[in-house]
Amino acid sequence: QNLKMSGANLSGIEVAPECIQAMERVNNRTARAVIFYIKNEECICVETLIEDSELIVHLKDTHEVAEERSHTLLNKLASILKEKDTVRGRSEPRYIYTNLVCEKRGRVVDRMIFFHYNPEGCGVREKMIYASSKGILGVISKMSFLHLHLSEYDEFEFEEVKKEVLIKSTSA
Repeated sequence: QNLKMSGANLSGIEVAPECIQAMERVNNRTARAVIFYIKNEECICVETLIEDSELIVHLKDTHEVAEERSHTLLNKLASILKEKDTVRGRSEPRYIYTNLVCEKRGRVVDRMIFFHYNPEGCGVREKMIYASSKGILGVISKMSFLHLHLSEYDEFEFEEVKKEVLIKSTSA
């Protein structure tokens, strides 16, 4: 049974239960990232769960290892999106939930990130549906995360994402 939210979700989009389970796996470090899509303009579903153990950041990892794994993950996410867009023959919006670990002045910053990938080449209706539904996963999951909006594959570049995370982490 899909999860529904009344009031704040103006789009009427529901959430498949496996979305929350996938987010919990990312939080528990048994998966590295999850890519979501909206199926038939009705329900947010899991499209891809990245479980690659070489990408999972563990508490015992040095910040250099953690940053390298985060860098590799962002490259992988951009590749996955590009490949899926190529197969479909057009760009489509997606949501991505993951954590990013980086270092700032000797301090490790580990933040859960919710990417709203909304490419320039997709239709206005799709953009509006994704934009109006992006908050529902946070409300239903009761999880706290940093929102970042991306519209091109090259915006998944580690240093740029790290800069945004550090700016938003200091202001949060």
